[in-house]
Amino acid sequence: MNDKELISNALKYIRWIIGLIIFCGVLSTWGCASKERVITEYKTVKVPVKCAVELPRRPEPAADPVEMNFLILHYAEELETAIRSCL
Repeated sequence: MNDKELISNALKYIRWIIGLIIFCGVLSTWGCASKERVITEYKTVKVPVKCAVELPRRPEPAADPVEMNFLILHYAEELETAIRSCL
């Protein structure tokens, strides 16, 4: 074999080795290509805060059911207005 053939054969082997390295690189990253991407989204979240509300007194039981219902309704309205002050 002369020098030209040796150089030609050496270049062929180098090309094969480089091709094999590129093929292995592509093959090793092929598995990562099909995975789903994880995207992080930042959203504002309302944080609960303790509210100091003075609750109204509960109504005393009444003998008349209509009057008791009126007292309960009035108590519920007072409670609702007290809680709305926190919002």
